[in-house]
Amino acid sequence: MITSPPYPNRHDYTRVYFLELITGFIDTQKELKNLRYSSVRSHVEARRKFMVEDYNPPNELNVVLQRLEKRFLPNRQIIKMLEGYFEDMHLVLKEIRRLLRPDGKVAFIVGDVRYGGIKVPVSDILINLGNNIGLEFKEKITARMRGNSPQQMKKYGRDPTEESILIWKRK
Repeated sequence: MITSPPYPNRHDYTRVYFLELITGFIDTQKELKNLRYSSVRSHVEARRKFMVEDYNPPNELNVVLQRLEKRFLPNRQIIKMLEGYFEDMHLVLKEIRRLLRPDGKVAFIVGDVRYGGIKVPVSDILINLGNNIGLEFKEKITARMRGNSPQQMKKYGRDPTEESILIWKRK
């Protein structure tokens, strides 16, 4: 299985692909809002849908969130979004594990992000989540380095983030 889940980069894909959605997938504004609110929490408008009983935020995530609490952010909802994103990815990885046959492999294409000059190591946190639900981490391949935004570069300097391919195997 190969997939590229949304990156936690605040892009609301229901807005990005609005024209495509209204040409046969979405009939009403209400349906669009429902889709927006129920999508993976990779943007600040997505909302929690249900409680996740067996999720424990990885330590790497807690460290990043504590650092972000002390920074100026253009939107304070970014912290809640990041918490929700990794909770959602925990559920995604659990479902993928359930669907994989024994020794089956999954590849995730993901990108690290940065807020307020603080790097969020998305790939490292996802590796941890995958290991915690019973996937065996096999390899991390750097696909490319992505430059930071002009706003971040002006304030914090050039500091690219990694886009990578993560590979797990079902134990």
